[in-house]
Amino acid sequence: MEGILEEKERELEERRQSREYELEWLRLSNATETVSVSSTDLEGQGVNRRVNLIDLVLKFDAKNADINLFFEIFERQAKKEKVSDDWWVSQLIPLLPVEST
Repeated sequence: MEGILEEKERELEERRQSREYELEWLRLSNATETVSVSSTDLEGQGVNRRVNLIDLVLKFDAKNADINLFFEIFERQAKKEKVSDDWWVSQLIPLLPVEST
């Protein structure tokens, strides 16, 4: 009986953490809309700027986060900011924990 309760508590905690992660993602998405507008304004004007995704995407927390959701968020931010595919790896590696790189 105790094992079942612990399992339920663990599942509830995982769901809570997942919701917190998704909420933080939504906050970041809303916060970067302003940045996207300004990058769209610069488009076509010959302005060459390099976006630092480290400032836009939270570091991955292996204990509390879903890796698939993290990669989806990273990919969306990279595309939204029009980061060249060539730069994705160099932008992604600092966001991952040391043990996974």
